[in-house]
Amino acid sequence: MVGAKVMTQDARAEIIARIRSALADIGESVVGRLASAPSAGSDIGRPASTPSGRSPEQSLFDRFAAELAAVGGRALFVSDVASAVADLVASNGGVVAVQTAAMVHAASSTVAQDRKFEAASATIEEIERAAFSILEAESLIAETGSAIVHVATRGERLLPYLPPSCIIIERAADLCQRLDGAALMGDTSQRGERVIISGPSRTADIEKTIVLGAHGPANVTVVVFDG
Repeated sequence: MVGAKVMTQDARAEIIARIRSALADIGESVVGRLASAPSAGSDIGRPASTPSGRSPEQSLFDRFAAELAAVGGRALFVSDVASAVADLVASNGGVVAVQTAAMVHAASSTVAQDRKFEAASATIEEIERAAFSILEAESLIAETGSAIVHVATRGERLLPYLPPSCIIIERAADLCQRLDGAALMGDTSQRGERVIISGPSRTADIEKTIVLGAHGPANVTVVVFDG
């Protein structure tokens, strides 16, 4: 072929030698990282120690809040969950759709009766018009900033998706390090489904631009309380 360059045996040998040398360097680097990595049974991602003056629950909350913030959500650690929920609802106004759960009932007790309704007996149109949804989590996963929520009825299944703002409440005692057996202790005999919620709905399908609230809530707030 006109203009083609023919590789000599010496040039070929030199290239192969360079490739072998580079692969050897990469192998040594990988072995070094594996030797220094924690074992499979170790507490990967667990804080090395609890900061002075903070309980294990508060340290887990710090990790949870940081991971949730990284995906556009926020977490609050409060002593009075009812006051915190009332403040969140009052900040934007609108009607609130709530899950049928004792904890949610207590948390929303200071919200006026004419501004809230139970999703279990509501229509799709009513839930669509709600400004907020309030859900109870079964557990919170610190390493991913996720909440595991059980929804039992047709109306409750819409709560994580239709209202533009979602409030999730949970006790500090139910903060877990990771998604494992401790986080999945809910009653499996219950009807319905479990949803893992990790921050607001987000997509980058359109021109690679992140959009919040495209197919779910644009705002997610997790309220953690001692109780």
